[in-house]
Amino acid sequence: MTDDELWAIAAYLKRGVKPVRNVVEDSEGPADFWAGLYQRFLPPYPAVAFPTAREVEPPPEADREQ
Repeated sequence: MTDDELWAIAAYLKRGVKPVRNVVEDSEGPADFWAGLYQRFLPPYPAVAFPTAREVEPPPEADREQ
């Protein structure tokens, strides 16, 4: 595309398209209903100890500032 075509598209999007305002209806229940229910009945997933089988501790002489 040429610069003139890009400028024409930008001008169309800026001046030619009118904004639309749509009203969003309220949800039927509270937003955190399912998340709270999930946490209430299931324990948190335990974190895997470091280092895992795929990770290794870097040697002490390794430059960590790179």
